[in-house]
Amino acid sequence: MYRGEIFAYPLFLQKELASKMNCQFFCTDIMCRYWPYLKKVVKALPDLKNLVQMKPFLSVMHAKGHSTKCEVQWGGKNQAGAGTTLGEEVEQVNSYMSRVALTTKYMSKSARVDMITLHARGWNERKKENLHKYLSRRYLKTVQRKKVVQEDIEALKNTTGRSDEELRQWVTDVKQWAVDTPDDLRTDDSVGLQHLIEGLFLGIQQKKKELYRVADRNKRRNRMRRRIAEDKKKLSEAISHYNDLAASTDAFDSVEDLLATDSPIWPWHCDHDTTLGLKKRVFDQVMLLDRLTEEETILVVKMKQNWNSLLKICRALKDQATVLSDDLGVHSYPSGLLHQAYHGLHSAVLEHLEKLKTDLVVVKETSKYGGMSG
Repeated sequence: MYRGEIFAYPLFLQKELASKMNCQFFCTDIMCRYWPYLKKVVKALPDLKNLVQMKPFLSVMHAKGHSTKCEVQWGGKNQAGAGTTLGEEVEQVNSYMSRVALTTKYMSKSARVDMITLHARGWNERKKENLHKYLSRRYLKTVQRKKVVQEDIEALKNTTGRSDEELRQWVTDVKQWAVDTPDDLRTDDSVGLQHLIEGLFLGIQQKKKELYRVADRNKRRNRMRRRIAEDKKKLSEAISHYNDLAASTDAFDSVEDLLATDSPIWPWHCDHDTTLGLKKRVFDQVMLLDRLTEEETILVVKMKQNWNSLLKICRALKDQATVLSDDLGVHSYPSGLLHQAYHGLHSAVLEHLEKLKTDLVVVKETSKYGGMSG
């Protein structure tokens, strides 16, 4: 990389991955910028049209720092089929691997490569050994969290006096709001400015609530404060521009008066209109319930895949042990090994097979509590 993080680099990776495996999602931290660029590239190069068949995925943690419109439109927790994937899996591996930096930076190149390789293999081995426990724990947590979210949605229905169909309509309204909201503050569309002002206000309110609830360090809080200040400046500019376009009866007084209330009365709303804040709250809960339902199904599939993979390895070891036993019985050693070496190989295969059988029993018991049956 000689020019920093330009869009051509993720485009190259996406093209290579699409040709080698069946990828359903493509995740980046700036998906709201990258996907429009990809559509322009595909328009100029039709051979790459298969790339836009992937679903765009903005990582969940980075989506919190983007605008409300961007979070609704691109956020990973709002993408159907994604489950509860965070989009930060590479960062989790990097966090584990970063602990070797204190020692490897003083090593030669060859020693550094060997040490990093050992840690990577250790990560893979630990993941393989504990996969059944991780999947089972995650399944149980998903089921418990799903019940809590269902109760929260029922409470919202009782509070608002709305039905399931009306709540789903609010979800559709929020998605349509995100599509209709312009990116440019200088637009002359008064309706678009209304959507933009509501989105900026809602984004500022959410970031204020998350300032101490999500950010656990001063560095991150300072970053969020800067973002809040930037959004306030944009909101002030949008309100000023709206006041120039709207009638005097629909004009705002100041940004400070607007932000002083949690649920402002917008000049363009009727008495019976539902605020965007309430719709967004329902939207988040419904999307979370959909993702947890998907995650429940995904985890059962993963547990079955893990079980079938272990069974396949067990059958292969049994076949190999049978072949080695037959060769020892007739004193035939096809690989050219001595009798003792061939006998040692047979013992190693049997030992591995017994260990795998023990693991299968543990995996079966663990997965039984995690929702896998049969």
